[in-house]
Amino acid sequence: MLYFIPAWYKQNMWCEKRAAVVYAQLKSEFDETIKQITLFHRNVDRPYRILVLGYSPNFRHFLHRQGMYRSKYWSCFDAIAQVRRKKVAVLSYHDIKWPKGLEFVYSPFSIIALQGDVKYAQVEFGEDGNPISIDMFEDGKICRRNYYDDRGFVSSTVIYENGIEQYQDFLMENGIWKIREYKKMMVMWLSIRHALTMMWCLMLRAAKQVSRLRCALQRLNMTASRRLSKRYLQAM
Repeated sequence: MLYFIPAWYKQNMWCEKRAAVVYAQLKSEFDETIKQITLFHRNVDRPYRILVLGYSPNFRHFLHRQGMYRSKYWSCFDAIAQVRRKKVAVLSYHDIKWPKGLEFVYSPFSIIALQGDVKYAQVEFGEDGNPISIDMFEDGKICRRNYYDDRGFVSSTVIYENGIEQYQDFLMENGIWKIREYKKMMVMWLSIRHALTMMWCLMLRAAKQVSRLRCALQRLNMTASRRLSKRYLQAM
């Protein structure tokens, strides 16, 4: 089994949110890692897995654009948030519960929801036409931003006060937050139960990795011993 660990996230931030259609991408989607994975995916008959360490709510669409949709992967944020879904789900902004009396104004790149003459929300779409985020407004200032996973649920939500970002909650499929990141202090909080569960899972995985490493070292030692014995017999 081969493992690819790409750095598909923003500089020092462990996230790679999809940009809206109207904005340019911060980083080119094609890099050396994508080329290598594509080669293995199309030509090499050997099992591999992608380890996604960053927060990527639209990762399935990314794989589809690169022609690697069937690639197997493990996502760190999915494991923490206990997300079980794997398939892409069609999500429309009509599926969201909106207050009565809203008027939707359409533009080529986004949809504005008006409550009377006041801006209530703004829906942003990705390159594939799927909603990626919805901004909520109060008194003309943004108060909440929901990021939507391409599997059909709210993946995270950002809370604002007076238009200033305060913290971001990363959610499970049922909408309960699992991680909270405070932007000013750059601190991430987990509930005690979730933290202990995650630590236990990490310890088990670390133990498995250590066991595999020991087996690999034993094989190397055996191979080296055989080669030395063979050379010694040839020298005699």
